[in-house]
Amino acid sequence: LLALDYPTAPEILVVDDASEPPLGPVLADLPIRLLRQQCNIGQSAARNLAAVEAQGELLAFIDNDCVAEPAWLRTLVPHLDDPVVGIVGGRVISPTSEGWVAAFEAARSPLDMGAVGGAVGPGETVAYMPTCNLIVRRDLLLAQGGFDVDMRLGEDVDFIWRAVRGGVEVRYVPEGRIVH
Repeated sequence: LLALDYPTAPEILVVDDASEPPLGPVLADLPIRLLRQQCNIGQSAARNLAAVEAQGELLAFIDNDCVAEPAWLRTLVPHLDDPVVGIVGGRVISPTSEGWVAAFEAARSPLDMGAVGGAVGPGETVAYMPTCNLIVRRDLLLAQGGFDVDMRLGEDVDFIWRAVRGGVEVRYVPEGRIVH
């Protein structure tokens, strides 16, 4: 994230969901803000904590096992210039590697929504987007009550569909890529 090609340095929050050993010593020299959960309560609660603590109007979510391409934010953020768009996400691609897991991920990953962009929601070609490559208006996330902390899987689908039902436009832009 420190190598992103973006006009301003983004605020970077890392939520340590009670990992052992704690991430603090390893991340101490980086220009980030570390938030630590005292017990492991899951990705939804971690993302909700970051949303409450963040200073910006937009929240860009990425996971610890992902790497953003340098133009990631520059590609996705302009889509939020349209006031009806509340959520935008990009493509999640697999690293180039050998083996049967890599072959499966390249061909059938449930995180890769494909090469064609467009509207997202129930009944659309792209029904959902994974949270590991998602930019959300902070006020929208907070107004929706955040991600459902009781869901260990599918919390991203649930949040996007709640937003769509509330009249929010959601866009998939495959050019905004991260490697998972």
